[in-house]
Amino acid sequence: MKSILNMDKNNLAAMITDFGLARFRAAQITNWIYKKLVFEFDRMKNIPAADRSILKKNCIILCLTINRRIKSKKSRVEKFLFTTREGHAVESVLIKEK
Repeated sequence: MKSILNMDKNNLAAMITDFGLARFRAAQITNWIYKKLVFEFDRMKNIPAADRSILKKNCIILCLTINRRIKSKKSRVEKFLFTTREGHAVESVLIKEK
């Protein structure tokens, strides 16, 4: 599987077209990941389900699985509980800048 986070914009677009998908899907995926902080293809609702299925079979976004995501209602903080491919748990906190 290919990791999308290891690709620049041009390599991502080339891979997308190799899969038979429209080139502009690369910009949509980039927007979801880097602007909306969405790391699961199933949550990328402006990408057709058939295209998301192709992406899930051929790519990964994270090498970690998100098990829990808690978003603070009062601050700009999100807490994550990840699992590695080896089964280890990793906790992380994202503090968004103003």
